Amino acid sequence: SKHCKIVKKASVDEAFLDLTEEVELYMSENKLELQNLYFRGKVLGLEENTQEEIQKLMFCSVFREINVRLAVASILVERIRLEVLQELKYTCSAGISVNVMLSKLASGLNKPFN
Repeated sequence: SKHCKIVKKASVDEAFLDLTEEVELYMSENKLELQNLYFRGKVLGLEENTQEEIQKLMFCSVFREINVRLAVASILVERIRLEVLQELKYTCSAGISVNVMLSKLASGLNKPFN
């Protein structure tokens, strides 16, 4: 794949992209300003997905490192989805998580394009 090294085909119209290396590369090549970093799309578990709620989640000390990586992954996924739409005229759903099972669950929550 031109977007990542690890792609696992799940079905005819579904694949799982492991963006771990791409997230690390993005973080090493870009100066991240945490106050400007946010999740693209909806965040599972938040009532309203307001910017204030998302910022609280981003800076929660327990999960800060994971949340920063997930937010960076959401930037990469946003680009991939836009490219699919522009080049193929298809919308696609995406779920971003630390594992395949949660990603699968999250991807089905706001179809077709969230």
